[in-house]
Amino acid sequence: MNRNSIFINYIIYIGLLFYLLIDTIAGILISKGFPNIGLLIKVFLILLMIINVSSKNFFYPVIISFFFSLLFIYAVYWFFIDNKFFSISFSNLFKIFAVMIIFIYCKNELSDDQISQIIKVNYIIFVANILLGSLGFGNNPYKYNGETVGTNGFFYSGNEITYTYICLLFLIIYTNRDRKTLFYLFNIFLSVLIGTKTGMLVVLLVLFSDMYFSTKNIIKKRLLIIAFIVSITLLFFLIKKFLMNNILVQMIIFKFNQSNRGSFSILNALLSGRIERIPVIREIYTSSWSFIKYLMGLGFVEVNKHPLEMDFFEMFYYYGIFGVIVLIIFYIYLLINAYKRRDLKQFSFIIITIIVSFFVGHVTYSVMGGVFFCLCNRNLKNIRINFGIKKKVNKVFILLYK
Repeated sequence: MNRNSIFINYIIYIGLLFYLLIDTIAGILISKGFPNIGLLIKVFLILLMIINVSSKNFFYPVIISFFFSLLFIYAVYWFFIDNKFFSISFSNLFKIFAVMIIFIYCKNELSDDQISQIIKVNYIIFVANILLGSLGFGNNPYKYNGETVGTNGFFYSGNEITYTYICLLFLIIYTNRDRKTLFYLFNIFLSVLIGTKTGMLVVLLVLFSDMYFSTKNIIKKRLLIIAFIVSITLLFFLIKKFLMNNILVQMIIFKFNQSNRGSFSILNALLSGRIERIPVIREIYTSSWSFIKYLMGLGFVEVNKHPLEMDFFEMFYYYGIFGVIVLIIFYIYLLINAYKRRDLKQFSFIIITIIVSFFVGHVTYSVMGGVFFCLCNRNLKNIRINFGIKKKVNKVFILLYK
């Protein structure tokens, strides 16, 4: 490895090590009216990754050339159909390809020790953001009856927070050597502080998946399923009994009690009304249907003054069958790799991600969370992170006893 390659790798590593710190600083600056420097830094890191992987293997330049060729073809197509959201269409498609480029780099260039440090440092930065946000600093994503609900910390990209957290959660519980019960409880608490409905449900699903696949005994697995169902039932009972005055609970109940939720009221409440946008974009699509639009989509389109925010539907309607095929090939590749490693935790996490991307947005083209999703799909079996929680708790008990 020559000096230039070593230097480029080091710059990329430092960028990934403090990846969420860059987003934190960028969020603070954006709130003060400054431009998004975080985006520029991320584009710079992706360009360095392209330079690095292109010099190592003949096959990778071919893949990257294919990505940029598609970007060019789509750009020309959007120009001719006069898509008024050209920049958004282009940037979102670039983000999808960027995540795939990040995956190629993480898979081949990062060592186990580097990945361990990247996970640990970014998790600490993320937790610090959410805890500070819960104390009144930073941004709040929701308001209900004049009160703020949930927190993004200092992060500006609010819609990507939940997905970033889910990926970090998977990485932490997969690689953690400490007693996991503490992490389970702490991360459930953290998901409540963030305050998104989908986030809280997916966090419980990821934790259950980890517990289920960590247990090899069939009887214990069945007992775990029963215990999980009983725990969820008990949780709802406790919320109804003691937390009905909590502002987050009140907002969620309000969403479920809205009368204009159509035929899928519960699902629509969970998805904050996004499912109502499907018939609207389907009408836009069918009214201007052509074979070229079937292949390449409409480009970005607003639906009731909002993006669709359901990733797989967006891929089809915005980028056509070509976009869907590229995304499916990527996910199939990840699933095959996880299956070959006999890694059921990774396999189940990819399935969870695919399911989630059918119902929410900012998953497949989240560059913020995409870095950690790429790390989730690397071979993690030799990576272990030790926060020393057990030792620290024991020291506290010893001091209290004295």
